[in-house]
Amino acid sequence: MKTSELFALNEWLSSFPDNRTYAQIIDMLDADDWSHEDLSVWETVEDCPLSQIAEFIENTRVHFERVTNFSVVNALRDMVALASENRPDDEFAVEFDLRLNSAVKTLKAWE
Repeated sequence: MKTSELFALNEWLSSFPDNRTYAQIIDMLDADDWSHEDLSVWETVEDCPLSQIAEFIENTRVHFERVTNFSVVNALRDMVALASENRPDDEFAVEFDLRLNSAVKTLKAWE
């Protein structure tokens, strides 16, 4: 299970089966004949329809991923800029360039 999924589930559920996927747990909440003893919601949302709690969980997951992505991209940009400004001119330059190029590729993948 992805970190964002686990975070979102923990925000809205007080317990859930650890042998199920995120999608399976969301499906459990969306099921019309819901009766799972190993899944419970936090007291603050116990009066909400389970489909709404599933929506809360999904919105939390998406928000977590956006915030995390934003933070990672900014950190990578700062690292690439700092590394570019401090490139060595000695025998370590080739290895440095390889690592810097790898960081640039990672940054592009996250953007």
